[in-house]
Amino acid sequence: MIGLLLVSGYGMYHCYHIITRFRQYEEQTDKVAEYFDTVAQRLYRTRTTQMGATIAVLISFVTAELLVCIHNQKHLVAAALFNTAILFFSRTQMANFWNDRNQLRVPFIEKFNEAIEGSEIVVKVLGWLCGAWFVAGFLWLCGM
Repeated sequence: MIGLLLVSGYGMYHCYHIITRFRQYEEQTDKVAEYFDTVAQRLYRTRTTQMGATIAVLISFVTAELLVCIHNQKHLVAAALFNTAILFFSRTQMANFWNDRNQLRVPFIEKFNEAIEGSEIVVKVLGWLCGAWFVAGFLWLCGM
């Protein structure tokens, strides 16, 4: 449980920093998005994937915190299944958008590039959490 808390906290840390870096460019991006549909679509996907990842990591953190006090096997397995599903969906959405094939580094805009790199870290964290919740749920289902 402590490991899930730590990894979830690590994920929240990265989500916070990514969102704050992207927000620095939000005003300019909104203006460009008014004129170009492609930019508007990418801005929408940026916002939804970042928010989805943040919510998934936050749910993982809160659930892990609550389960420290709960030792009912049904609740543990249900929580693990719920978190595995949410994290898997969020990771899939992030991985499909935040990868080298879809994201280009922008020269001379370091904070934006750091946010892209941070998003790739969040994809990994979501995968780690998804796997950890799956394993924990399996172990709890087996009575361990």
